[in-house]
Amino acid sequence: MADLLDDSPLAEWLRLSEALQAGLVHALNNRITALSAFAELAELGDDALTAQSVLPRELSLLHQLNGLFRLLVSDTSTAEALEVGPVLDDALALHAHHPSFRSLRCTVMRQSDLPPVRTPRGALLRVLLLIIEHVKEEAEATGDGTMTLTVEADERELSVSAARSRGLGRYALALAERCGGTLEIGASTTRFSLPTLAELRRREKARTNSD
Repeated sequence: MADLLDDSPLAEWLRLSEALQAGLVHALNNRITALSAFAELAELGDDALTAQSVLPRELSLLHQLNGLFRLLVSDTSTAEALEVGPVLDDALALHAHHPSFRSLRCTVMRQSDLPPVRTPRGALLRVLLLIIEHVKEEAEATGDGTMTLTVEADERELSVSAARSRGLGRYALALAERCGGTLEIGASTTRFSLPTLAELRRREKARTNSD
């Protein structure tokens, strides 16, 4: 069964998903332990006021972690108009909990006023997570403690690019296609691109006029 899983296009996502879940469980357990301790202190002695002021922050962190868990099971089939920036932020927040890559940080070079796209949110999140995963693997293998993602767009296309990411497989390519975009893995750069919402509407209008 393990051999069948290793050969499956889903294998790369399942391995990543399991690692992220393990990291989130670890973080959740830490937050629950801290929350319990502060709840006890809030009722006792000189630390009561300090504990009471910390409790809202701990509860907020707990809710954020629960939200990240829900993102892992986001719908990957229903397209919607959305901004890529917040989805990328979610992917980076999720991947920050990966047990093997906590020390690696990501710099995002983001163009201002990025246009919206129309794509399944869950599929977009997954392809971004897989890109981040493999770019971090590349950074670790080369001894570079940082990684950079570049997000830019024009009227017709939005792209997310990074230094070449090793190991991206069939599932990442299939996800990119499900998003309505393309994933190009070159000698030095990985580039994921999507048509903008305005471009999709232009194409739809052109098809309607030609019928």
